[in-house]
Amino acid sequence: MFFELVQRTDQAAAKVVLGSSGEFSASIGETHYPIEYFAYYSYIDTIFGPRAEVIEDFLGTGHGGSLEFSGVASEKHDLEWFVRVDVVDSISRLLAGVKVSFGD
Repeated sequence: MFFELVQRTDQAAAKVVLGSSGEFSASIGETHYPIEYFAYYSYIDTIFGPRAEVIEDFLGTGHGGSLEFSGVASEKHDLEWFVRVDVVDSISRLLAGVKVSFGD
């Protein structure tokens, strides 16, 4: 679990985040497959300013949340997959893809 509070010093505006991350195991047949998760709820005052949109990946201010799942697609090729849903007030998006690492 984690908690974050960002308070502007010149105005009564704040960003509050409460979340959790971890790992669980899914079973496919006799194989156990580790899946990582990251989830959080956030609230950012509208008077926080334009920086709030940058902090929240350009989604905006207000109540929001994010849920992400990821796992290894191929250890041999250093390939991972991910699925993420972000919601801030009336704006939402779905991100899905693969990550590949080049080099050590």
